This record gives sequence, C-alpha cells and structure tokens, in this order.
Amino acid sequence: MEKNIPKLILRELRWMDLVVDSQQLLEKLLGALPAFSPSLQRDVIYILPEIASDEDGLIVVNALLDLIRSDAGLVVCCIEALGNFNVLNEQTASVVQCVLDRLDSSPLTDLPAIVKYLVQEAPATNMDDIVDQLRDKLSATLAFEDASRSGGRNSGGNEEALVLGSIVQGFYFREELLKMFVAKIQATGPGASPLRLLDVWVLIGAHRIPKHQDKMAKLLKKKVHTRVLSVELMIRCIQSHTNALKAYFPSLLQLGSMLLSQTSDDACLNMGSVLYELLFEEFSTRCGDEVSNNQTVFYQGE
Repeated sequence: MEKNIPKLILRELRWMDLVVDSQQLLEKLLGALPAFSPSLQRDVIYILPEIASDEDGLIVVNALLDLIRSDAGLVVCCIEALGNFNVLNEQTASVVQCVLDRLDSSPLTDLPAIVKYLVQEAPATNMDDIVDQLRDKLSATLAFEDASRSGGRNSGGNEEALVLGSIVQGFYFREELLKMFVAKIQATGPGASPLRLLDVWVLIGAHRIPKHQDKMAKLLKKKVHTRVLSVELMIRCIQSHTNALKAYFPSLLQLGSMLLSQTSDDACLNMGSVLYELLFEEFSTRCGDEVSNNQTVFYQGE
C-alpha cells in the first residue's frame, strides 16, 4: 500500500478541478523529480500537461528539454508530453534541435516516439532541417542496426515498422513533409547528395498512398534508370527488414512489376529481377504465393 501512495497522490492531482497555483505545484514536482523512482518520474512527466496552465508552458517545456538532454531513460515520455504543449516561437529552434540531437544517440526502441514528434508535431518552419537530419541520422542508425544483427533474414523489430509508419502517416496531413522528401530525393545523384536507405523507404511508403503512387513509381524508376539507386542499396533496404516493410508488400510487388515492364531498360529489368528475388527470400513464409502468382502473371503477359 505504501508503494502505491505516490501514484494515488498523482492520480488525485490529475483529476483536480482547480489548481490555485499551478506554477508552484509544477516547480515542486519538477524539483522533487530526481528523488523519485524511474517509474514515478515517468508518471509525473505524463501528467504535467494536465496540471500546467497556458502560462506555465514556457517553464514546463524548458524543464522537459533539460530532461531530454540529460536523462536517456526519460526521452520518450518527455517527447510525448512535449507534444501536448504549444511551443512558443522563441522556443521552436531549441525544441527541434534538442529532439534531433537524440536521433543518433537513442536506442531503436526510442526512435518511434522521436520520429513521430518530428514529422507530425514539430513546427513546420523547421521541416527542411528535420528532413535532412532524418535522412542522414536515421538511415545511418537503421543501417547500423541491420549490420549488428546476428539473426536470420526475417528480423527487424516492430520499432522499424513504427518509424516508417509515423513518417507515412505524416504524409497524409503534412503535404510539405512529402514535398520536402521528394525534393531531396530528386536532387540525389553523381556529384550530389547520395540516395539513402530512408529515401527508398519513403518512396515505398508513399507509394501506398493512392494519389502519390504514380509520382513515386516514376521517381523510383528514374533513380534506377540513372543508376543512382544501386542493387546494393536496394538489397540493404529490403534484406532483414521484413517486419518494417510487410505492410507495404503490395507496393513492393507493384514496383517490381513496373520495373520488369521496362523491357528496353537493362537497369530497370535487372533491378526488377533483384527486387522479386528479395521478396521471395524475405517474405517466402508469409507472402511467397502472392509473389509467385504476380510474377507468373507478368511473364504470361496477362
């Protein structure tokens, strides 16, 4: 019973109809935070948005940023709480940079919350920097996780699926996010910025959105035709990432079929064959029949 007393107190605070001096209450809770257990610390952070008044936003946001910088164990709950506050214009740059700094220093398990905040809740004025750092840091993290796995083919945890899902979901209600990604991908090539793992995932993920299918297919075909998208990169994007990409399996089939239909383009034909081979290898136990049927229909000319 004694262990539950702090949680009971927090529950009462959460449902109070009126807080006379919310600033003083917040200062007391934040000041006592280091003395709490990790579990209780997270509980306190999660109720901050419900206790704070509009005037307390500056104090709480600054406190959350300090915790994000200093305590790796509280990053996720701080970011989730941060999404409930209206960030002031003068805080925007520091908030976004603080979260971006955690992209390459957080474990994969924390990345879904970090990426979701950046693509769905962070101020749109920082979108260019957000996309640049996502392409750079997130691609490197995903590649490192892939290289460090000692398991079999069908690895890649749910965290990868949540990361890609957050980005694709962001495309639905943030048109500027997809436009920014597309502009960066279009600019890749020899003598310019290289195509990255996340770029290919974005093309696959955005292809699932009906109104963007044709544009994504044309852009992927162009990158294959110009050999900016290499076979090696395609293998790294698909191999061992089954869990992340299984929701986009129909799009992968359509893209493979589209590439194989480019009979006068050797690069596209080769990439289409490689893509189908990867799908056979990576999805054989789950979706092998669907791949086989699709490829058979194509070669029969139906």
